[in-house]
Amino acid sequence: MSVLFVLEESVLDMRIAEAAALSAGFTPVTGQLSAHVALSRLLATLTNSAPLPDAFLIDLDLGHQSGYDVLRLRHTNLQLRRIPAIVWTRLDQHNKELCEIFDITGFVDKDDRVDSLVSALKRVVTEAES
Repeated sequence: MSVLFVLEESVLDMRIAEAAALSAGFTPVTGQLSAHVALSRLLATLTNSAPLPDAFLIDLDLGHQSGYDVLRLRHTNLQLRRIPAIVWTRLDQHNKELCEIFDITGFVDKDDRVDSLVSALKRVVTEAES
């Protein structure tokens, strides 16, 4: 069983991400609509030695917040850094260059078809199983 942690502020995009994750083999899916709540949950998980997710799916554009905060935490924490992370956002060259600093597993542009997201998620599941 692979658990996906989704950070997405749009309820509609959260539903799309959940459907894509389920079809890629993730179950269950843990979702957060707020970067602040996501950070709090991840820090609590680390503090309590609770099970960590098997992968992250992160939107960088969260209205007044930023998915980069979660990427920073992932990048600076050895336990979280080992977890694959896919950025699912409207990507421009600047975002791609910034994400390379954080050792991202994959990028999926939200303007691409959902099949691209499913494929990226399936690659993470397949790599975890091998």
